[in-house]
Amino acid sequence: MGRQRTGTIGRRVRVGIVAALASSLLAMAPQGAHADFETVKVTSGGGVVHGIATFGNDRFGNTGLPSTCTVGGAGDDVPFTVDAWAPNFAYNTVITGFVGVVHITGSGNSECATSPTRTGSVDLTITGTGPTGSKIDCPLLKGTFIRAGTAVAVEISGLCTINNWATSKITFNSALQFTPFDPVGSGVSVSPVINAPPIVRAYFDGPFVLFPVVT
Repeated sequence: MGRQRTGTIGRRVRVGIVAALASSLLAMAPQGAHADFETVKVTSGGGVVHGIATFGNDRFGNTGLPSTCTVGGAGDDVPFTVDAWAPNFAYNTVITGFVGVVHITGSGNSECATSPTRTGSVDLTITGTGPTGSKIDCPLLKGTFIRAGTAVAVEISGLCTINNWATSKITFNSALQFTPFDPVGSGVSVSPVINAPPIVRAYFDGPFVLFPVVT
């Protein structure tokens, strides 16, 4: 996903993408799982994730994610890490499955764009052990995100292992609510927040689904 620099049309398109994904996310996986079941021998899974994103320094040493940024300058390419939990995650295949708590960690990079819309890359790892001993391990799911205001859409993909059975390639889609809380007064809105301090930490919460990729 490339950078979207300026323009009303570009902003409307990106906001439309987030809105469309958020509204269709939960319905999308069951339809895909049903259609692809005989081909890839896997059904879908999902849950609700709760976590914190922590933003680091840009290339000039400025800490946090600012409300406004300069392409190639201050506020551009801000790295971040994520630490999250999904307390009731379930994923099933024809052969085996997983039910339990999963830990989601990773990192990414937030590119500069016309505020408050940003795009960027994100890599996540999903691990978990269920109450009956079932295990899931997705060591590297790679992809992109797009944020319009406080709405974030994530799409990443990769391989997982469930109870020592390797899955086909899966896609992780999520529609998240982004809520800055550190420092007090930092935030996002439909227009730049004048004199607001850069976001250092923010909560994110929302549903996610995993479903097979058919090639």
